[in-house]
Amino acid sequence: MRAEVRRPFRGLENPIAPKWAAVIACAMVLIVFIGDWITPATFVVGVAYEAPVVFAALKGTRRLTVLTVIYGSLGIVIGWYVDLWQAGFQFDETRIDNRLLSLLSLWVVGWLAMETQRNAERVKATDAERASRREDAIAHAMERVKAASSPEGTVRAIAGEAPSMLGAASTVWCSTEPDGASWVATGASSDARALCVKASLAFDNLLRRLASGGCVAVVGGDESLDHLLGEPLGFERALAIPVGDGSKIVGVVFATADATQVEERALVAAGTFAKLATAAVERAHLVENARDRGSRNV
Repeated sequence: MRAEVRRPFRGLENPIAPKWAAVIACAMVLIVFIGDWITPATFVVGVAYEAPVVFAALKGTRRLTVLTVIYGSLGIVIGWYVDLWQAGFQFDETRIDNRLLSLLSLWVVGWLAMETQRNAERVKATDAERASRREDAIAHAMERVKAASSPEGTVRAIAGEAPSMLGAASTVWCSTEPDGASWVATGASSDARALCVKASLAFDNLLRRLASGGCVAVVGGDESLDHLLGEPLGFERALAIPVGDGSKIVGVVFATADATQVEERALVAAGTFAKLATAAVERAHLVENARDRGSRNV
């Protein structure tokens, strides 16, 4: 099955250097002001000041957004004075209404832009806090994995800690070895329970393909987790994470994926998990081999 990955959109939300954002925003304000200067008073060009405000909100800081609103407001006021001067200082209610409407719309757009930036900062702070908690969970999980005294215990510890490390509702360690055990764990508990995998030619082919590929993949939830657990979990996609021992793939961790389109950062996290798990399994085998050699030499 082809992996369907959602990557960050390379568009207006990507940041640029603050000084360039300020230069471009000010240049846009100046262009709108010049356009307002050279066009007849009947053209309501003042509403175009909203464009640099939106740009400043997408690319700059809240301070730049506030300054852009101020510059736009000054441009509208100066433009109204120019209109008044060109009309021989004859007041026209239409011109005044147009300027007031432009000024009001600019302030509304500026307020909405700053609220959007404020919400984005809250989301960023929440994401940073969530990432910090995830790092703490991974560190705690790896301590438990390192405390295992055998390769089998290491595998079970990895299987039990996989939900917290991957942020998944359920995970299954499926052994690729003939006599290997399989384990299932949920996010509510760090203890894995043994799982009996029923025979299936389609699943065996999937497991062999994943083991030979050796890379994190996105697979169907029904052909992986639903088959392993014998019941539908309601997840359309699942992450398949091969784990090795330094020489071969010894197991594949299947983890639930919340979205039908898996984000690239989820694949990166899965890749990090695969490296940590592989290093832990390899270390456990090395320790066991050293222990066996020591016992034979005694």
